[in-house]
This record gives sequence, structure tokens and C-alpha cells, in this order.
Amino acid sequence: MVSLFRGVLWLLLPIALLLHGPASAQGVEAANGGEDSVVAFTVIAHPDVSVDNLDLDDLRALLLGNQRFWPGGLRVHLVIDGQRDGAARRAWIEDITAMSEVQYTQYWIGMVFRGRATTAPHSVPDAATATALVAALPGAISIIQAPLSTEQVQVLGFLDDLLADR
Repeated sequence: MVSLFRGVLWLLLPIALLLHGPASAQGVEAANGGEDSVVAFTVIAHPDVSVDNLDLDDLRALLLGNQRFWPGGLRVHLVIDGQRDGAARRAWIEDITAMSEVQYTQYWIGMVFRGRATTAPHSVPDAATATALVAALPGAISIIQAPLSTEQVQVLGFLDDLLADR
């Protein structure tokens, strides 16, 4: 019974983090100094990921959990950077998935409870933490606000380029 409780707890923990998001993250305006600032996003992955670029459909499949493994069998781990209601995070979720932040969160809760996913995306407070987690977790992928050092990870593309190709 205790092991079942622990299993459920580990299953629900990522969902709780996704729902509430970190309190210390900043939105686009605070990070870039104003509402008119342009935000660029970089798609990064762990160096062991056997893909060197993605198109928008591939990225959408990853973010929606429709592709759970990389070519070669490595499990996909989504790392979501930013405050739950932050403008930066909301922008790329809406652009790629065509869902609102709330819909995306509800989608992942449903995926986990229907057994179509073992865990919801990992939610971290900022791009530096996302980069560190992607570098440490084989199969991890994230979209971070650029520019940021990407020495420990591989860059799979830039969101603006992917959206321009649709």
C-alpha cells in the first residue's frame, strides 16, 4: 500500500508543478525590459538525442506527447521553462499546440490519467534550470528563451524559423 501511495505521489508531482508553475519565474516583459521587446526561442535537446533538427509537426508531436520516443529508442522528457501564466511560455504553447495554457495543462492531466503518458512535462523556474536539466537528462527537450549558453546541449532549431515554415 505504501509503495502504491509513493507511485501515485511521483505520478502527481509533475502535474502539480505544471499546474502551479514556479513562483519566481519572470515573464517576457520583465526579462526583456518592456512589452515591445521581441522574444526569441531556441529548441534544445540532450546531446544523446539522435535528431539534429525538427520541423513544426515534429515539435508539436513531442509537446503533445504523441511522440514518446526519439529515433533509437530514447524516451522523450519534456522540460517546460517559465511561469505558468508567463507571456513567453504562453506564446510558444499557443503557437505550437494551438491550445491555451489552461487547455495544455488539462490535456497533460488527461494524458497521464488515461495512461497515454507516464508523466507530465517537467516544469522549471527559468531557462538556465531548463538548460541544466536538459543537459543532465538523456532524451530531454525544451524550448528556452534565447539567448542563453547552449554549450552542454544541442540546438535543434529556432522557433521563429519553424513557425515561418508552416
